[in-house]
Order: sequence, then C-alpha cells, then structure tokens
Amino acid sequence: VGATGTVPFSRAAVARNEGAVFQVVVQVDLAASGNIMSTVTAASTTTEASPGNESGSETVAVNAIPPSIPAIAVPRFEVVH
Repeated sequence: VGATGTVPFSRAAVARNEGAVFQVVVQVDLAASGNIMSTVTAASTTTEASPGNESGSETVAVNAIPPSIPAIAVPRFEVVH
C-alpha cells in the first residue's frame, strides 16, 4: 500500500455477539524509525445495537536496526594428544 493507504477486509456474516479477527503484517525498511498507526473501522448494513464502538486504533513504535557486524573468519585449531 506504500507509506499510507487502506487495506480492506470483509467477512460475509458475523452472528450476534460474535467477533472477527483480521491480521495485518507489514514490512518495514530496516532503516525506518518512528510510529506505525493502524486504525480499524467496522461497518455494517445492519443497525448497530451499541453505536460508538465501531473503531479502534493502535500505535506501534518502529526502531531502526543498527548495522550488523560482519562475520569474522576465525582460524580453526585442533589439539592432538
């Protein structure tokens, strides 16, 4: 989706008092840092019994990964008795 965008999900039907779980996995550049904010909004053609609880947000901190230290070749020694 890029830096910002909408990822639509749908479920054909949800019974009364039933929930639905959708999982979103994002790939972030290793040098990125800051926050990723996700806002979810549910909608239905059926009248909501408890209006006001159709959305929620979550923020996740992203910390840049420091550059890795390259592997160092270590000579191998064998001890013979």
